[in-house]
Formats: sequence, structure tokens, C-alpha cells
Amino acid sequence: MTVVALLGGGGHAKVCLEAARAAGLNVDFACAPESKALSIYDGLEIHPGPDDAFIDAMASDVAFVIGVGGIASRRSLAELLSAGGRALALIVHPCAIVSETSILAPGALVAAGGVVNPGASIGAHAVINTSAVVEHDCRVGEGGFIGPGAILAGEVTVGDWAFVGAGAVVLPGVCIAAGAVVGAGTVVTKDVAAGETVVGAPARRIS
Repeated sequence: MTVVALLGGGGHAKVCLEAARAAGLNVDFACAPESKALSIYDGLEIHPGPDDAFIDAMASDVAFVIGVGGIASRRSLAELLSAGGRALALIVHPCAIVSETSILAPGALVAAGGVVNPGASIGAHAVINTSAVVEHDCRVGEGGFIGPGAILAGEVTVGDWAFVGAGAVVLPGVCIAAGAVVGAGTVVTKDVAAGETVVGAPARRIS
């Protein structure tokens, strides 16, 4: 059985932990930077962190998953894991629906109720959160975060470390470029440039 170390100590870590356990993974280690988070790791060995000391201390056969929600923090942790050549855990909640013709990279999370349809590709450290839908032939890049209830229609591209907020809808063929932010409830009808933030229905740029 795969042994998993969870990096994070907040709400998103709870989602990762429950999904991993439901999927039959053995989460033996966690790091919780906030003392208030210790109660969610009942029965786990708790370490300070997350940092390179915690990562370096883990055995070579331990796989990691990032349980931090913020994009900047997730990216920093991904860089630490990459520098250390550490294995990543793929977590798919048993209540998710994932096509056999989709591709999911190690380190990704598909939470309860998430849907990944045929031909879709999900990158390392990407998150398909609770009840989010990734339709056919979409691509979610490394670290892409698809919030709860968000919908990516067919052939959408979400670039590396981009964020699509809860309940957002991205229409077919639209590209959300790297590092862009789509606010909760936004309806995206045309491409969003790298680093831009858009909100509203239809989406409008605010930064």
C-alpha cells in the first residue's frame, strides 16, 4: 500500500486527507504549520512545516500530496518536492467519475463528486475540487486549481498554476493562460491572458 505524506494543515488538507483515506491510501505523516489544525490529523504523526526538513526526513518510498489551497504556497511546495526528486501521490476520491481515456498526473487530486471526462488531461499538483466538472478534451496544467462546482466545457485549456473559482463556467475552447485567476461564479466566454484576473458574467478583467 502506498504511504502518503500530506503537506498542509488547513481546510484543503482535510479534503485531501479524507479523499486519500477513502481511496485506500495510507496517510501516515502530516505537517501542520498551524496549531489549530492538529485536531484534523487524528492518529497521524505530526511534524512542523511544511519545509524541506520535513520532506528530507521522509523515507524514499513515501509519496507526497500538497494539501495547501493557496496557489503561491502550492507552487513553492511543488518546487521543493521537485528539487528533492520525491514521488507524488495521485488521489482520486471513489465518488469521483474519471474516464479511462483521461490522463491524470501524479500529485493531482480529484475530490468527491469531481468529473473528468474522456480525453481530458490533468497535470501534476492540479486540483479538481468537489463536484467540479472537466469536460472532454480539456487540459488542466501543472498546479491548476478548479474550484468546487466549477465547469470547464469541452476543449478548455487551463494553464499552469491558474485558478478557476467556485461555480465558475468556462465555455468551450476557451484558454485560461498560466497564472490567471477566474473569480467565483464568473462566466468566461473568451481567452484570459497570463496573470490576468477576471470576474463577472460575462467575465471582465480587473487586473
